[in-house]
Amino acid sequence: MKFAVVAAVLCLVVSGVLGSGTGLTGMALGLAVALVGVFALVGFTKLFAEAATEGANPKQGALLTALAFVIKIPLYFLAFKAAEAIGGQAPTCFITGVVVVYSGLVVWGLTR
Repeated sequence: MKFAVVAAVLCLVVSGVLGSGTGLTGMALGLAVALVGVFALVGFTKLFAEAATEGANPKQGALLTALAFVIKIPLYFLAFKAAEAIGGQAPTCFITGVVVVYSGLVVWGLTR
C-alpha cells in the first residue's frame, strides 16, 4: 500500500513538472477514475462472494460483476473527454494514470 501511494505521488510530481498544470490535472483525473473503478469492482466482488456463500445463484453474481465492469466504460469515456477539453498534456497523462493503476493492480495480484 505504501508503495502504491509513493508511486501515485511520484506520477503526479513528474506529470506536473513535465506536463505543467494540464499534465498534473490529467494524471490526477486518470488516477482517480481508475481507483474508483478498481474499488468498485473489488467491492462488488466481495459483496457477491458473501451472497454466494449464503446460497445465492453464482451465475447471477458473475453477471452483475461483469455488468459493473462494463458500467465503468462510460465513466472512462467521460473522464477522457474532460481531459481532452483541458487540452495540453492532460489526455496523455490521463491515460498514463489509468495504466499506472491497473499495472499496479497486476503487480499486487502477482505478489499476493
